[in-house]
Amino acid sequence: MLVIDVEAGAVLARLTGMLDQIRHVKRVDVGAELSTWQTDDMHRHRPFTMRSRGRGTATTKVRPHSLYEMRQSEMASRRFLRATARYQKFIASGRRRPKRKPRYISIAESGYRKWSTRPILREVLLARLRERMDALLAHKLRWELSHRRAVAAHAADEIHHAAKVFAVQIFGARGAAAVEVVDRLRALERRTYGGES
Repeated sequence: MLVIDVEAGAVLARLTGMLDQIRHVKRVDVGAELSTWQTDDMHRHRPFTMRSRGRGTATTKVRPHSLYEMRQSEMASRRFLRATARYQKFIASGRRRPKRKPRYISIAESGYRKWSTRPILREVLLARLRERMDALLAHKLRWELSHRRAVAAHAADEIHHAAKVFAVQIFGARGAAAVEVVDRLRALERRTYGGES
């Protein structure tokens, strides 16, 4: 009778280790890197990044400026429009300007300046994001990181194989039957573990 015994525990452990790394990158590292990109490269104090760990997705919202600055700018533009309308009515009326200049005249005469018309997401920033993501994947997804798990699984396979040989040599047919039962239990355990992951 020819028995071929393949111990694939080390390979399985290494592949499982890589899958765990991929899950961790999707759930944690990508969102953290998006926030770091906004903080370091776009100089945002509070980047808005949403993470869905269950689905393994991350989304970041890029505002033209901070939410506070956007609201202030919106209020300033409204003030300017109201002041300009009042100022035009004042000019059309032909009245003399009072000694103390009203606030709406100051606002209308100063003008409302929009500081920048450049797009927020320029090509340089997108290129920097690509570089960051490439570096993240190169650093976090490596076969060497799952090597330790593979070595431990290989040692467990070696111990299991030595125990099987010992059981067959000492106990004969009863040892072979016990080894078969243990192998079935291990196969069931591996199928169950594979189904969960």
